[in-house]
Amino acid sequence: TAEPAKAMEAVYDFIGEPTFKHRFDDVRYDEAREFDARIGAPGLHEVGRVIRASTRRPVLPPELFNKLSESSFWTDATRFPAHIRVV
Repeated sequence: TAEPAKAMEAVYDFIGEPTFKHRFDDVRYDEAREFDARIGAPGLHEVGRVIRASTRRPVLPPELFNKLSESSFWTDATRFPAHIRVV
């Protein structure tokens, strides 16, 4: 969510399709509302109108959160082969 345009470019590149401009400030997605209600989790798949990175307080205990955050291998692009594109 920090760089949605770059992420979408990577998706189009991966599937071999030409990229086009998206509006990340006017997203509309209501398709999962009924599904979320049926499973007793309203709002689980809710999508905000504007795509942006946000911070929130972790729900995990601090010691577990810290342990898991140390193993965030996906944040270190040098750990992937050269042909893997990390966005």
